Amino acid sequence: MKNTLRMLALSMMLLAVPVLSACASGGERSGGSMYEDITREEAQQANVSNAYDLIERQRAQWLRSGSGQVLLYVNGTRQGQGVGIRQVLEGISVSSIERIEWAEGPEARRLPQAPTSNVRGAILVITR
Repeated sequence: MKNTLRMLALSMMLLAVPVLSACASGGERSGGSMYEDITREEAQQANVSNAYDLIERQRAQWLRSGSGQVLLYVNGTRQGQGVGIRQVLEGISVSSIERIEWAEGPEARRLPQAPTSNVRGAILVITR
């Protein structure tokens, strides 16, 4: 009886692993999760011409300001002051993108020239 219960418990645990794994990955869009970088390969496969369209298609949540502003950095320099982020991103060709990253609020506030409050995050574009 004791061995039967042990086998039953082991079987239940083994069955639970694939179910839990499926649940954990089920919430992601095909374009990747919010915190996943956009790689050069992903950018080239997206069939868009500029960085704005790429982000809008693959990580649209990065562009939503929500409860704070979204900052933009291109190769380490803050952009979009006086010019909209959209306009700057539309000027960056997908073929020049090496990687695009997302920095969450606290990390974004530590970037150069970043305000210390009301920042939801930052889009970091690295070009080749």
